This record gives sequence, structure tokens and C-alpha cells, in this order.
Amino acid sequence: MEGLPKGIVASILLVMFVMASWVHFKDWDREKRNFFIQVTRNRCRQKMSIYDLLLGDIVHLSKGDLVPADGLFFSGFPLLIDESSLTGESKPIIVNSNNPFLLAGMKVQDGACEMLVTTVGRRTWRGRLMATHLEGGEDENPNQKILTRILQRNKEQIGELKEILQRERKEKEQLTREIKENKNEKLQSEQDKEILTRNLERNEEEIGELKETLERERQEKNQLSEKIKENELDKVQGKQVKVDNDLLRSQRDEYINQIQVENERRLALEKQVSGSELVIKDLLIKLASNRDCIVSLQADLYNMQQKRDNLVRLVKELCTQIQKMHFSSSTALEFSLQELQQATQYFSESLKIGEGGFGPVYKGSLRQITVAIKVLHSQSRQGISQFRQEITVLTKMRHPNLVTLIGACSESSALVYEYLPNGSLEDRLNCVNNTPPLTWQARTRIIGEICLALIFLHSNKPQLVIHGDLKPENILLDTNLVSKLSDFGISRLLIQPDTDTTAFFEASRAVGTIFYIDPEFVQTAILTPKSDIYSFGIIILRLLTGKPPKNIAREVQDAMRDGNFLSVIDVSAGTWPFEQAKELAEIALRCAKVTGSKRPNLVNQVWAVVEPLMKAATCVEPRSGGSDLGEESIASHFICPTIQVTGLKYFIALS
Repeated sequence: MEGLPKGIVASILLVMFVMASWVHFKDWDREKRNFFIQVTRNRCRQKMSIYDLLLGDIVHLSKGDLVPADGLFFSGFPLLIDESSLTGESKPIIVNSNNPFLLAGMKVQDGACEMLVTTVGRRTWRGRLMATHLEGGEDENPNQKILTRILQRNKEQIGELKEILQRERKEKEQLTREIKENKNEKLQSEQDKEILTRNLERNEEEIGELKETLERERQEKNQLSEKIKENELDKVQGKQVKVDNDLLRSQRDEYINQIQVENERRLALEKQVSGSELVIKDLLIKLASNRDCIVSLQADLYNMQQKRDNLVRLVKELCTQIQKMHFSSSTALEFSLQELQQATQYFSESLKIGEGGFGPVYKGSLRQITVAIKVLHSQSRQGISQFRQEITVLTKMRHPNLVTLIGACSESSALVYEYLPNGSLEDRLNCVNNTPPLTWQARTRIIGEICLALIFLHSNKPQLVIHGDLKPENILLDTNLVSKLSDFGISRLLIQPDTDTTAFFEASRAVGTIFYIDPEFVQTAILTPKSDIYSFGIIILRLLTGKPPKNIAREVQDAMRDGNFLSVIDVSAGTWPFEQAKELAEIALRCAKVTGSKRPNLVNQVWAVVEPLMKAATCVEPRSGGSDLGEESIASHFICPTIQVTGLKYFIALS
């Protein structure tokens, strides 16, 4: 090779080096078949060659072993791994569950574990080192990069050899042309001819060797191309395996999440079941107690039925007595002091339901009938006259909207009335004891009922009645919120005049309740039916606004003048119809005029406005109740037995 150029010699040496490296790797791969390790496959542990490994095998590694394939740390003790054979790094690394990756060719310095095989054959790191020559591959390591650079240099040197051969061909052609041009010329000497001949022979030999070298290079190139194709196929398969692994991981994560959700649901259901068991136990306890209550209620019902039968019998007897009396005189049933004491448990404070100017009021049970008993103050001289006046008025008159006087006790100056459970209108306006507010329908009906009662009192013949102390405290409400006037102690009975003149009573001084008393009566001490109309106007305004009586007429009048009427309406009564509320306010302001002559007439003016409003409100009211001039609208079992006996369907005045 002395006659060859230096570049050709270097190329030949480089090719020989590459072939020697290939043979070395091939020999190492052949020796690999002789390595045997412990492997668990299909739950069976066995000894096999590392060349026979498959994906999913469990390899048992211990100190001094070489990692046969790429895999993941599965279980066992952490490994101390030497990577110097692959990466050139001399510092060992620790492989455990946090850093689980193991590569083929690594050596175990310490520890023991089980490894899950993820890549075998040429897809392992060592296999890629033998097969991959592309730059920038995703599986390159330092040795691969070195091999890639060597192959690249081989390609460059082969290109240089081609250039040298081309130049030699050109020189040979040039020499041939020179020989043809100079063959007719004489050579200077035979020695030059022989040298030229030897040079030509050597050139031909070199060309032959170069051809052989090029042929070998072509074969090696073809082999490398086949290996590159195989490597690319392995890469595609590796990517597919990676995609499959990612899919499996995502499915695994999804299954884990589903399991967690199901566990949470199961825990929630267990809590619900435990809670339901407690609820069932409580319900069973309540059921047992309710059964006892039902038994006791059944016994109470039987006793109440017995009491009802006795009460019906006593009512019939009482009705018979009342029929005999016919209310022909100004007397009522007479009760003894002992009966009243027994009815009120000796006037117990626990049965006291009110206190008025006349005296205290008690709830009692008299002859098995619930009654209200008003007792005169023992030192009240004025109370005696009021006591007599109330007996005089209430024994002569009966009306559905007047409180019913059942009897009296002269020993204690006490009056016995029907018991009205819903208290006074004042209590309901102030929602005493958390009672619900009255609806606008009920308020409209109550206005109509008070108007009817006043018409009845003022039109009674031969003696009309002026109440004189009309206010919400003296208006009582029964079970169905039907209103009844009470407290006739300062009322006056006047002879009904035959002419158009107005009956009046001249008192020594004005008596009544502030804010409700007629201002004209206060100035003149003359009591007329117009005085009740003034008090009635103030009551209408209170039912409309729910406000206290002081200056209420001026406040409503100012709001209507300013166009701000809705601001004074009581919203707790519900949504008042605007026109209806406005009509009631206007008639109330007319009733509350300071001058009596400017106040409207009850029958022709006030009732003409109130009647249609009352009927409209009764149609939409949630409950039935109230009274009308032409029909009986109260159920018979809510009317006092004395009224049923005497047949009071309309206005009845007994004198």
C-alpha cells in the first residue's frame, strides 16, 4: 500500500475499524444468549435466557446482575445502579418506586428487586445502540452519538474515495491520450517506457482494489440501510407500545377514579343507612308514644261526647226557661254568687282575661257553658249605674253583632256574657299573643257589621240607643271573627222623635275615651247619634292603616291630598283594592268631621258605600262569616241558644 495516496489508506483503516466494532457488538449479542436469569411468567418462576424475555415478564435482580432489558422497578429494595457502561457517568444512581426506570446494560451494585420488562430485543437501549445511526433520534445515548459520528465520517471518507477514483480515471484518460498522441514519437529511453508500464499496472491494480473496496462499501451500506429500516420499524412499534401504555395508564387512572367515586358513594349510602336506622328507631318510639296518645285521646273523646250530651240537655232546659220568660221584662237569668265562684274557681287570677273601667273580666264554666263574667268594683258608685244600664240595654235588644247577655248576679254586681274567644278588635290590630293580622277582607266585613249594629241601635223604637263609648276595645270577635259591640255601661236610651229632629242627651260632663270621643260632645256635653258616627270613622281609619288613633284623620287626609295614599295603608292586611280602600277612607274622613252636622247619615250615605264593599270582600274572604240586612249568614251552631229559640233572623228589639 506504499503507492496509494494517504487519504485512501486512512479510509481503508476507518472502514476496518467500523467492521471490527460491528463484529464486537455482534459477538456481544451472541454471548447475550448465554446469560440466564430468574424470571416470573404466568405466576410461574423459572430460569431462562435473557434473549427469550417478553413484555410483561417479572425479572428478579440482585447485587452484581446486569439489567437484561428496559423495565420499571416493580417491588423490593432500592437498587444502587452503575450507569457508566451506557452513559459514561461514574456516579451511581438509586432506583426505587420514585425513580423506577431501568435500562438494559446497567449493573446492580447493591440491593434486590423485581423488575417489570417493558422493552426487549433491539428496542432496548443496548439494541438501539447497535442499530440506530440517525442523528437526533429520541433513543440516543452517548455511545450512540459516537457511533453516529463514526458512520458519518465513513460516509464523508467514502465520498472522498469516490473523488480520488474520479481523479485517477481522469489522469488515466489523460495519460492514455498522451500515449496516443506520443506513440508515433520516440521515447527517450526504454527505462522510461518500463516505468510508465509499471505505473499503469499499479494504477490498474489500485483501481481494482478500489473497486473491491467500493463494492464492500456498497454491501455494508445496504446492510446499514436494512438495519436502519429495521430500527425505524422498531421505533414505530415502540411508539405504538408507548401509545398503548399511555392508553392503559389513562384507563387505569379512569378505573381508579371510578373506584374512588364508588367508594365515596358507598360511604355516603352507609351513612344514610345508619342515619335512616336512627330515624326509624325514633319513629318507632314516637309511634309507640302516639299509640298511647291515641288511646288517651279516644278516652277524652268519649268523655267529651258525654259532656256534649249533658250540655245539649242543659241547653234545651235553658232554652225552655228562656221561652217561658219571653224577655217581656227588663230582667235576665239570675245567678247566685256561689255559682259564679264555682265557675271562676273563686275568681282565680289564672282565669282573668281582661280589666276594664267597670271591673275585671273572668273566663268561667257556668252550667257546663263557657261564659265571660264581668264583676263590678266593690267601691265604684258609678259602676252600679253602669251595671243597671247595661242590663237594661242588653235585655231589651238582640242582634247578631251585639254581645249576648246571658244573666246577672245581684249579690256581686256581676254580668254573665257569651264567651268570645278571639278577644277584642284592639288586641287583633296589635297582634297580641302573636295572633295573625286581620286580612283586608275581614276588616271590610267588620266595618260593615259595626255599621249594621249602629243602624240597629239608632233606629230602634220606641227608644234608640247611643253607645257613647265606641272603640276597638269594646268590639269583641267570636270564633269566626264576627264582630259584636259590648260595654253599654255609659250608653243612653232616648225617645225616638216623631219629627225630623235629632234626639240628644245633655250630660253634666263629657264621658268617653280620648281620640274616639266626639269633639263636639266634649265642647257642648250634648250626646247625639252623630257622636257614635265620629267614633265609627276613627275605627274605620284604624282598620285601614293599622296606626294609633292620635291625629289619624289628619295623617290620612294629608296623604290623600299629596297623592301618597298607599303609604298609609296597612300592608299586613294584604293587598287592598285601591278603589275600595279609597272609598272607605273618604267615608271615614266624612264620619270624623269635627262638626256633627257635616257627618253623613248611616243608612242613606254610609251604608250605601259600605254594603257593596262588604259583599265584595265577603265573596273573596277565605272564611264565611258576618251578617247582612236581608239574610242569616251565621251558621246555627255559632249563634247563642237564646237567639235560636227566639228566632232572630233579622233585627229584633224586645221591650
